[in-house]
Amino acid sequence: MLIINRSTKAFVKYRNMRSKNQRLAVTKFGSRLEHVRYKVEVKQFLNGEVRRVQVMADAFQIRISPSVVELQRELVQVYQEANYSIDEFIGIIHQINEENNIDTSRSYSFIFLISLLADLNAWGATFEFYRSQLYVSLPNLTSGTFDSSVKDKIRSSLVRLRGNDTSYEVPITDEKAIHVLSSGQIDLIEVNDVNSLEADIFRSGITTWSMPYRTREGRSRRFVLFGLLEELKVPIGLLEIGDEAPINPPRDAVMGLNIEYKELTDEDLSVLANRFENIRKCLLPDGLPTGWDGDVKNLISEAGEIMTKGKGRSGTFKEVGAKKRLTYLARLVNAEAACRGFKDDNNGGFQEGLRVLRDLSVPRVNVELVICGALPPFGSLLAGKLVASMGCHPRIRDFVDRDFGIIAKEIFDTNKLSRYLPKSGTLLVTTKGLYPGHSSQYNGVNFPVTTGEKGKLLKIGDTVGQTTSHLAAKTMKYAALSSDFVGATAVSRVYGSGGGKRQRTISNAIRALGLPNELAFAYISRPIYAFSLVSNLDRVILFNEAPLWRTTPYDIKDGQNEYCSDALKIWRDKWLSKSKQRVL
Repeated sequence: MLIINRSTKAFVKYRNMRSKNQRLAVTKFGSRLEHVRYKVEVKQFLNGEVRRVQVMADAFQIRISPSVVELQRELVQVYQEANYSIDEFIGIIHQINEENNIDTSRSYSFIFLISLLADLNAWGATFEFYRSQLYVSLPNLTSGTFDSSVKDKIRSSLVRLRGNDTSYEVPITDEKAIHVLSSGQIDLIEVNDVNSLEADIFRSGITTWSMPYRTREGRSRRFVLFGLLEELKVPIGLLEIGDEAPINPPRDAVMGLNIEYKELTDEDLSVLANRFENIRKCLLPDGLPTGWDGDVKNLISEAGEIMTKGKGRSGTFKEVGAKKRLTYLARLVNAEAACRGFKDDNNGGFQEGLRVLRDLSVPRVNVELVICGALPPFGSLLAGKLVASMGCHPRIRDFVDRDFGIIAKEIFDTNKLSRYLPKSGTLLVTTKGLYPGHSSQYNGVNFPVTTGEKGKLLKIGDTVGQTTSHLAAKTMKYAALSSDFVGATAVSRVYGSGGGKRQRTISNAIRALGLPNELAFAYISRPIYAFSLVSNLDRVILFNEAPLWRTTPYDIKDGQNEYCSDALKIWRDKWLSKSKQRVL
């Protein structure tokens, strides 16, 4: 085994070797800079010539070497206290992190970094001292096959963040729960009042989840699924829906938003050109250049300058809105010009138009099942699948059927804009498994459909693998304080200045200390599942065509009771017998 980093003679010596694996190693070196060292396996033939340099599975280690001198000095003191023993070091950082009374002599940056390292260790990162420097290897859970031990490690890490206190009292026995599922009815009730019975159930029930419950940016609704049997009314599971992240490649592919310019017919291009033009003319005129709503030929040459003026998301809400108007104008000009054949790079301009369609359409058609699962004792009885089947319930479908948000109203004349966007309620339901690989809860989930087919929830891909869900609230708190302490530019909290503020705050704090951004993320890939309520989702999104329904058409507003009865029957036909076997 040879350990090298970017500046060593060994790296220079082997840099020009021509094996495929070694070129991959060199590519990795270029992006990680001096903070990272790589473990590589050198294969030699009898003549001594190096033929292959193979990157090992734990391909890189990140050196914890902050550029802030005072912070580095504090770290060295901890290293020395631990006598450069990893076991001693891990014990010390957890001891410091669990102190209730923060030592005022310690900097915010030190508390932040110690809390971060404790989180990483709990997640499964390993540490190593090498030449008096600390290196951390992050677990990579983005590919491969994962056994139960991996899931147990993730679960224990999440429970650590959530806390061990569970306030939910199991209301009935397994036997009685089976009786409810086999002979009763179900009803999905929205949590509207914070002092209601449903709210109390949600608050206590969520403590049974592995994942710590955090509030989300954007819109959300919460529900409790009840089982009803004679005088008994018992909670079966919890459901929270919300807006999905703006960027989700597998979902975008289902929506047709990964299409290439060359795949479109002349008729398609003509329709899209007109659509981009119509959306452009819905922009509010404040701050836009003269002729912004005129012939696109007269705007092509200005598109680059307009885009430049629209960069940045700092400032007041009004200032951010003005920049976004410019950005949308430039993108729509480039997209329309591409579809009309006026640009050299037609595909590039067309992709800008797809981004506009994604930004405007996704919030109006996509619902994400953020929290979805059964409460005890129903979880072990496969009732999580029944809760998931509520994804096409009428109260879920009308989630997107609401007025435009204040950001859109700051950019567009939304009365005009609504003519050019889908307005048929939820068309795509998505959700994610908690662990890598495949979620057993979402296996075999079916929705009531009217087309004679199975309305099956399908896996459409996996997340890219970067998340900050493994980091504690304390780490987040001191990330913001650390950034202020070292004079870094704070992440804007202005509404409309971009999503992912938690992730950006932590990344900002790490970079401000001179550490690589990789420390901000857990590399875990989660499965993504989806069900489309229409058979022509891509045509609806791209060309605003009328939906071809697989479920009951949205304008019929099918009753809630009918939906619950149909969903329960589907679940009973497939899962009730298996559920009963778990009680015997």
